[in-house]
Amino acid sequence: MPDSPQRKYEVFLRVAARLQVLDNLQSQLDEIAAGVLEAHTFRRALISLLDDNWNVIQIGSAGVDEDDLKLIKSKPLLTPEERRNLLHDRYRIGESYFIPHEDQTAQEVLKDALPSRRLGTDFIDWHPDDLLVIPLKGRRGQVLGTLSVDDPFDGLRPTAASLRILELFAREAAVTIETSILRSRLEDTRAYLETLIESIPDAIITLNRDGTVKLFNKGAEKLSGYPRKEIIGQSVIPLYGSKDEAKQVMFGLRSLSDEEDAGKLAGQEITVRTKAGETIPVSLSASILRDGEGREIGTAGVCKDLRPIRRLEEKLLKAQKIAAVSDVATLFSHEVNNFLSSILSAVQLSQGFLRSADVRRIFRNAGLRKEVDKEEYRLRVIEEEANRIAQLTEKLQRLAKGKEYVTTSYVDGVSMLDLDRSVEEMTRNREIRVLIADDRIYIRRFLVEILEKEGFTVEEASDGQEVLDHIDQAETDFDLVISDIKMPRLNGYEVATGLMERKPDLPVILITAYGYDPSHSAVRAKQEPNVVGVLYKPFDLAKLKKAIHIALTRAEN
Repeated sequence: MPDSPQRKYEVFLRVAARLQVLDNLQSQLDEIAAGVLEAHTFRRALISLLDDNWNVIQIGSAGVDEDDLKLIKSKPLLTPEERRNLLHDRYRIGESYFIPHEDQTAQEVLKDALPSRRLGTDFIDWHPDDLLVIPLKGRRGQVLGTLSVDDPFDGLRPTAASLRILELFAREAAVTIETSILRSRLEDTRAYLETLIESIPDAIITLNRDGTVKLFNKGAEKLSGYPRKEIIGQSVIPLYGSKDEAKQVMFGLRSLSDEEDAGKLAGQEITVRTKAGETIPVSLSASILRDGEGREIGTAGVCKDLRPIRRLEEKLLKAQKIAAVSDVATLFSHEVNNFLSSILSAVQLSQGFLRSADVRRIFRNAGLRKEVDKEEYRLRVIEEEANRIAQLTEKLQRLAKGKEYVTTSYVDGVSMLDLDRSVEEMTRNREIRVLIADDRIYIRRFLVEILEKEGFTVEEASDGQEVLDHIDQAETDFDLVISDIKMPRLNGYEVATGLMERKPDLPVILITAYGYDPSHSAVRAKQEPNVVGVLYKPFDLAKLKKAIHIALTRAEN
């Protein structure tokens, strides 16, 4: 006598209850398949879990022989396309699909199907080759798998009424599969988030609503010195630099009236107190956590250690101070060297005057020889002390920049020209025209006087543009240009490039009061083939004569 519908529903409810205590999908699928048999609906049940391409990835079964089950798992009975063809509307009964054995589709599928273990006499109008399949659909209607059954207990082909209990088992299987999939995805997401949280170097802390610590990542452990096992479940207050800071954060999270920023803090600077008692400056961004209904469930915060930024700020400030000192030292040295150049030029002119044979004879005849010797001694003292000051300005620049400066040569081919050599032979046979350019009038005038005494014809310019104007307007070509680097309108580098365009064979000597060239004008000028040397102020007559000799010799060659 067939079981009553009430008993079948009781079996279904017992199966549903047992599913709640099973903790893996395989056991749950086998339990549902066994429930189909227990409810005396069919003697064999097969639940197939499908992937997105309808390939079988897991099977639950009941009433299937072990050998048959091994065969099914090693080689699926249906291809994805055959499985889709079974779910045609012409076979549909309710939520199920019945394919009679005489249908062509059934005949194509049955070639690889498991044969029924029952005799034909066990059935009334069911045939052993009939097929009955129920798709297992998710909440969005996607097919998650199928429930296939065979050998009905009542021996009858299905009807909408007889299939109701079976479709309940199918729905339970669909819910179970989808729940398992969601649980797996949730677990993957949780594992991903845990890995992400642990890998972030910043401190991440979440609190329960009562202010106790719930999550404490590795970044928080490293920052605070507390192992998480000591801090989880404890009040967060000891982690703050002070209780006042904790109150300020709590007040800030609840005081913002703007709905968009309500319950949030961004970049608030506070201090964290470590286990060792050290206070560390951090930038805190925090937010109140709420559930789906908007109720507060806790707080989350991210703390970024500000110590590396503070160290960078200190280095930057120190670098700025050094740069300022360097600029002042360079400018100071430049100005002092200009003054020294004027002083030494005047000294050298005076020494030349006193050493003249005619002048010494006049003083000797007047009985003033000792006075002349004293005057020469005073001039030597001035010269020596001026040179000592020049050495001090060079040391000042080295100290300001924190390194040694090579002042014997900018680069290959641009020498500092240290030897003294007479140019008397050059001026004896022809006129040599020299253009002097310097914005300092005393330096300019002393250079003019020195070179005129050596026999040169000299003109002067007070800035770089005036140099080029002299060249453009001169009726007779110049043989040499001596130009300061730092001048108004055009600097020495610009003068050199301008002269290269106008008179490429005209040699140029650059002079500068910078022991260190901040604008690198001399370095750039060396790329111009007309620049033959660089002299640093203050320089003596020997260096000047040597520079002129090399410049003019190179021009002649």
